[in-house]
Amino acid sequence: MKSAPGCLIILPALFLAACPADTSPCDGVTCSGHGFCAISPHNTPQCLCDEGYRNEGPTECVPDQGADCTSDAECDDSNPCTDDVCDPAEGCQYTNNTDPCDDGNACSGADTCSSGTCMAGSTDKDSDSDSYYDGACPGGDDCDDDDAAINPGAAENQSAAASCTDGIDNDCDGLTDDSDPQCSGSGGVYYVRTDGDDNNTGTENTAQGAWRTIQKAASTLTAGETVLVQPGTYPEDVYPRNSGEEGRPITFKAEGWVILDGETTLAYAFRLSQREYIVIDGFEMTLYRDIGNDDGTVYFNNSSHSIVRNCYIHDTGRDCISMYAGSNDNLVENCLLVACYDDGITTGGTNITVRNCTIHGTAQWGIENQGGTNVLFENNIIWDAISSTSGYTFSYNDHRDSVLGGDGNIQQDPLFIDVSGRDFHLSHVAAGQGSDSPCIDAGSDTALNLGLDARTTRSDGVPDSGTVDLGYHYLP
Repeated sequence: MKSAPGCLIILPALFLAACPADTSPCDGVTCSGHGFCAISPHNTPQCLCDEGYRNEGPTECVPDQGADCTSDAECDDSNPCTDDVCDPAEGCQYTNNTDPCDDGNACSGADTCSSGTCMAGSTDKDSDSDSYYDGACPGGDDCDDDDAAINPGAAENQSAAASCTDGIDNDCDGLTDDSDPQCSGSGGVYYVRTDGDDNNTGTENTAQGAWRTIQKAASTLTAGETVLVQPGTYPEDVYPRNSGEEGRPITFKAEGWVILDGETTLAYAFRLSQREYIVIDGFEMTLYRDIGNDDGTVYFNNSSHSIVRNCYIHDTGRDCISMYAGSNDNLVENCLLVACYDDGITTGGTNITVRNCTIHGTAQWGIENQGGTNVLFENNIIWDAISSTSGYTFSYNDHRDSVLGGDGNIQQDPLFIDVSGRDFHLSHVAAGQGSDSPCIDAGSDTALNLGLDARTTRSDGVPDSGTVDLGYHYLP
C-alpha cells in the first residue's frame, strides 16, 4: 500500500494504513517540532509526541511538566491574569481569570483581565472625585487632579481677595490671580497699543480698537477692570483716576516688553494719590526726573492695598519706589531696582511687604526707612545700604553690608552674571557658570507657592523650582 510522504494512518487494532496519494490531513502540522503527525481512524491529524512531551490538543506537543512541580508557587508565571495551579499528573495548569489588574497606565482605571491579558479600563481618571478628569490624561482638563477645589468649573475668585493672590490657577484656564478677568471683578479688559487711538473703544487688541495711551486707560478704568498694554515705548506719567475695590482691583499689566520712558522730563511713571487696590505688573520704567521732593518713579501718596510686581525700574532721578506715611498694606514683589539716583525703595507706611526684589547701585540708600512699621523684607538681594532697620523685619535676605537680624539672612556675594551689563541673573553651575550663587534655594518658601515657578534666576532660562532663589526672577 502506497502512502503519502511523512504520513501514517492509524487503523483500529493499531494497524497503519496508507494516506491518500495526493493530500493529507497532516499537511502543515509540525507538532511544535517535538513529534510527528499521524492520521486517526477519523481521518484527522493526531500528533505522536516525543518522550518528555505531551499533547496540548491534537496538533501540539508541549513539555510534560507533570513530574516537575510539587506546589502552585512553582507554577507562578508572574501573570496576574492567570490562575496558576500545580496538577501532580498534568503539571502546571494555567487558567485565564477576570480579576482586577493594573495595566501600568496611570490614566486608566478599573483595569480587568481578559484572555490572559490586563485590559485597560476607563481612561477617565478623577483622583479627587470632582467630576473633572486629570489634565495629564487624554481628554482630561483638570489642572490639579489631587485638589477637588481646583478644576475648570471653579472660580478664580472663589474666595475673593484670597484666591486672587494665592498664586494658583484655580479655574484651570491658564491665567492666575489678577491676570484672570474673574479677579478683575466685572472682567472688563481693555488694550493699549502704540498704533492705537484714544478715540477707539479700547476693547479690541487692534490698531482700530485699542487706545494709544496708558493714561486713557487710567482715566477710564473702574473697579475690577484690566488694561493689557502691548509692547512698545510710552513716554507717559500715569495717574489713575479711580480706585479698585477689595477682590476687584484696577490692573495695569504689560504684555511683552513695555517701557515707560520719562525722557528726563517727566516726574512719575505711576502716581497713586489717595487711591486703593491698584495693581501694576510687568513694566520697565526709566529716565524719570527728580522734582526736588520725596517722590519716586512709582509714587504712593496716601494710597493703600496695592501691588507693584515684576517691574524693572532703573536710571531714575529720584527713588525707584516711594511709599510714605498713609500708604499702607501694600506689596512690592519680584522687582529689579537698579541705579536709582536716590533710594531704591522708601517706606513710611505700615503693613508693607517687599519680596524677591533685587536692589543694586542706588545713589544713597537701597532701603530708606521713613518711619515704616510692620514692614517685612523677605527673599531679597539688597546690595546697597539700609538707612535704619527700626520697625522692619528681615527674613531670608542677602545684604551687602551685614547679616541682618532675623531668620535665614546672609551676607555673601550673590554672584550676578554681569553687573556692568545689567545682567542680574545668578551664577549657576548647571547653566554653565563656574560656581553656584549662595542665593540659590535660599528663600523662605517654594517658588511654586510664591508664583515664581514660571520665572528664572538662571541665564539658560530654566524656571525656578523647589525652594525659591533670592532676588529678582526674569521671564525665561
